[in-house]
Amino acid sequence: MFFKETSTVPNSELALLFYPKIVPNPEKLGPEYYEELFMRNGWRPAWRWQIFTHTHYHPNTHECVATVYGSAKIMLGGDGGKIAELARGDVVVIPAGVGHRQVFATDDFLLVGAYPGNLLPKVFGAEESLMAEARDEIAKVKIPDKDPVNGDSGGLLDLWKKSARGK
Repeated sequence: MFFKETSTVPNSELALLFYPKIVPNPEKLGPEYYEELFMRNGWRPAWRWQIFTHTHYHPNTHECVATVYGSAKIMLGGDGGKIAELARGDVVVIPAGVGHRQVFATDDFLLVGAYPGNLLPKVFGAEESLMAEARDEIAKVKIPDKDPVNGDSGGLLDLWKKSARGK
């Protein structure tokens, strides 16, 4: 999925990647499985929780989330963007700058969130006054060496590295 810049959310020229039911038998897996998978591929697990219910983005890093339990609807690309439904076993890779927020979640909804390398995310809200700073930071964010799920092949390596920014 691609999202154009809005007046308050920069979004990205890189595609948001959605991996539905990427793992076998997700109903048998807990958060540790995703944390180990991400860590093995160079993405540091940083939290277990849900997504903020206000539109936000990370100008200094990409983010990966895996749905461990429950389900939710999230708004991607900022207000007026696209609603995506997350279910157990789904993984989403969100490029730096892409707005996102939780719209609805079941009571048992739980995600594992991870970031490439040792990066910790800055959290920017959807504010016009932050756009210039956000654009500058996003331009400096590198494409990770590995896909958080597929490692050395596929996913962001195929799509992001072939983009104009990845060349």
